[in-house]
Amino acid sequence: MHRKIEWRNLIFYVFMVVYSASMIFLSHKLNIWEDEAYSLNTTSNKLATVIHQSYEFEGQPPFYFLLLAIWRHINSGIFFARLFSLLFIGISGYYFNRIVILVSGIKSSRWILVIFLLNPFTVWAGLEIRLYALAIFLSIMLIYYFLLYYNENKKKYLYFFLITALIGLYTQYFFSLEISVLAFSLLIFQGWKTFFQFCLYLLPIVVLFLPNLFFIHQQVEMLQSHKLEYSTWNRFS
Repeated sequence: MHRKIEWRNLIFYVFMVVYSASMIFLSHKLNIWEDEAYSLNTTSNKLATVIHQSYEFEGQPPFYFLLLAIWRHINSGIFFARLFSLLFIGISGYYFNRIVILVSGIKSSRWILVIFLLNPFTVWAGLEIRLYALAIFLSIMLIYYFLLYYNENKKKYLYFFLITALIGLYTQYFFSLEISVLAFSLLIFQGWKTFFQFCLYLLPIVVLFLPNLFFIHQQVEMLQSHKLEYSTWNRFS
């Protein structure tokens, strides 16, 4: 039995080495495409310009672009920019494994981690100079601290959850959907009292997110097709 476990561990570690080497190789060899070029252009400016361009050109909140701009001060190359996404996928894998252990109670959950790492979306996000790898990382962190807080009822996990929620909202607007789903799950499984208390916890996050409302309308317009002679609102009215 002990020898069987050792062989499983060896296979897993071999997989991790091959997987990491393959992702690094692809990061070095793959050509960039249009959206990645936009990321490089946006993050090649001063930080104030990065914030302005993330709202006005990228149509996204600025957190990812600010981080990438700081990262690229170390090395401005394409390969190094892709390593930024790979770094977040690696950390995401660690916390994904922690969630599996927390939910299932199974200490050896490495093969579920393998499935996560081989997911086509995970591979794609890890090779993109875009915000998706960071969004995956933040989404996993949000669930992790949510579960920890409601399992152990320690305030520090609530604070980590709220900080992650705020960073997530300043990374991608759709992050609000994940927060809403978590709130709805409390309503279903814990009742109105816990749900209402959770909403109160989120109030400071909502207030800090309010400045983005000045940009959302314009950014939604950026995503609409200009071939249509009527707006999204008119299609619903």
